[in-house]
Amino acid sequence: MDTVITAQIHRNDDRFGACYDLLYGEFGTAELDTADRLRASLNSADPVAPQGFLLARYAVHDGQPRWDDPVGVIAGDYLPLPGGGCIGALGHLVASDRRRGAGHGAALVGAWERAVRQHARRHRQLMRLLVLESRPTASTFWAQQGYRWVAGSEYRQPVIVSRSAQNHSDSQLLPELLMVKTPGTLADDVDTALIVEAVFTMYRHWYEPPCAGTRPDIWARITAELWGRTFPAFLSSLPPAPQCPITHPPSQHNAATAA
Repeated sequence: MDTVITAQIHRNDDRFGACYDLLYGEFGTAELDTADRLRASLNSADPVAPQGFLLARYAVHDGQPRWDDPVGVIAGDYLPLPGGGCIGALGHLVASDRRRGAGHGAALVGAWERAVRQHARRHRQLMRLLVLESRPTASTFWAQQGYRWVAGSEYRQPVIVSRSAQNHSDSQLLPELLMVKTPGTLADDVDTALIVEAVFTMYRHWYEPPCAGTRPDIWARITAELWGRTFPAFLSSLPPAPQCPITHPPSQHNAATAA
């Protein structure tokens, strides 16, 4: 049985290209930022600025890691919140086809969470929430990692290609599940204001900045839709209460109810 190790990938790391290729093969331009933008997010010199974290797992053969062939990759960001503290926003996770089902995904999630939390502690920032956008088909996996659906929420992820240099004018939205994990003890609810602040911060960091070459009129149309329709639609789906219940994803919740 091969030994497997996990490594953090840095901005000028020679291993970045193989990691990006694996991510690109799964998510493409619709859900994945450009290689230059992802690379630039890593290792920010500003301790209070957003910080990207890219980790990968490698099989070790005869004492040598296969650096050119990662078996899994995870990417996400440490994001300071406007009101204080920070969140860990998990963006992408993929395992190579031949390695799926071997526990690499769960191992990468744990390693990524530890890295983001350690960064927050090192800079004396309170980690208030771990957040991710889940494809409906992946929600069971995320629930097994301790993440819970923000009950009743209707969440849409803007397609990144809409603001890319390809200048697509159609702003497509991907229906996903907003899932969160509370640091420490698993909670049954989360402050509604914190949910709102977390999604606002993710949208502002991930979807608002234009890519190089984006036409100004296209960018203006996309940002107008982001803040004029997409974000307000999400807000209207939240309960009018100080706390948002968090629970198993709809398919799991329905199965539990039926049982």
